[in-house]
Amino acid sequence: RTRALEAVMGALASKDLTVAQNSVKLLTSQLRQSAAALDTTRKELALVQQASSQADWIRARENAELTEARRRLEMISGELKAATAEQGAVERLRGELTDATKAAAAERREKEALNRSIIVAANLKLKPQEHPVFGALLHDDGFKRTYRASPLTVWAATPIWEKQRAFRHDRAESIAKAKALSKVSGWPGTIAICEIIDSTDPAAVAARADPAVSDSAEKMAASCFVIDGQHRLGAAHILAKQEGLGDALSSITVELYPKMTTLLAQQLFTEINKVQPVKLVDLPGSGASARENAILTGAVQELKLIYAGMFSSSPNCRAPHVNVDTLRDELHRASVVRRTRATSPGDLLKWLLRENERLRLRPAWPGRGKNAVAKAVEHKFYLGLDSVWIVEGAAATDDAVDSND
Repeated sequence: RTRALEAVMGALASKDLTVAQNSVKLLTSQLRQSAAALDTTRKELALVQQASSQADWIRARENAELTEARRRLEMISGELKAATAEQGAVERLRGELTDATKAAAAERREKEALNRSIIVAANLKLKPQEHPVFGALLHDDGFKRTYRASPLTVWAATPIWEKQRAFRHDRAESIAKAKALSKVSGWPGTIAICEIIDSTDPAAVAARADPAVSDSAEKMAASCFVIDGQHRLGAAHILAKQEGLGDALSSITVELYPKMTTLLAQQLFTEINKVQPVKLVDLPGSGASARENAILTGAVQELKLIYAGMFSSSPNCRAPHVNVDTLRDELHRASVVRRTRATSPGDLLKWLLRENERLRLRPAWPGRGKNAVAKAVEHKFYLGLDSVWIVEGAAATDDAVDSND
């Protein structure tokens, strides 16, 4: 009986061992299959990662090429503006928009609009989360949005508001020179920009009416104008062209006032310049009329051509130098155009030259240093030795007119 029991137990153990061996074989086979599947998955993942890396590399290369193309376009567009902004503003203020100058201005605006649309398209692809012209949104107050922008993009893609003072290239150069020597990082202040919804600028009107311009950011950019800060933007372009912009100067703070009318933009411009005074002659609505401004600007511009070395970009220049806008403003405040009955820039220029000759005959200049007087004599330019001559000359003209009447 004991032997029979042992035989039965041995048979059962052998059967269990066989089952266990078969289970091990099955598990081993499954493990091998899993290992093979894992290896295949690893290879597929490696291929996917390689393809992804290649796609990322291609995308990064495309973005780098697009960034460089945009940078070159910004520099070209910025150079076009720097070369033509002052001339166009002076022609406009002088009222000398002939058919030829109107055609040239229209062609320039068309090029600027095309460049802007390309820059906007490039930035929408490169940084879709940012505004394509004004960059990263820092704060939104509703009535005003604050951005961290590239000064080169803003300069290239945002027109200067024509109702403000003329852009002066020498002033932008002066700011650029001072900034290059400054130890203070970054740009001071903010650039004020208005979206003027009733603007009659041809590019803005065309963008609002064009169904092909579907992107709201591009439509808005076409109606945005720099109302304060044009010379800092011009200075940034000059520095970029000369030596490049470092990190500290590669961004500038922009305040964007959306959905403004022309009247509101004029009021904002006046408010800004009551804090940072613009000349009275250039205040829209309360400064010189278009006719007076044309006569003042034309005459002073011609005077500058005659005595180029005696004109300074600084409004606080030393005698015997003068500043274009300061002289225009002083002539406006003294009502010289009205009092001399000048009807053209040529009339006022003749009066200025006569005043210069009158001052040449003055026997002495009490209170003026010898060096200033000597320089005036050397250059035959005496209008910068003081400003009393403006009032004296206008009064003398009044008397002469009255006697003739």
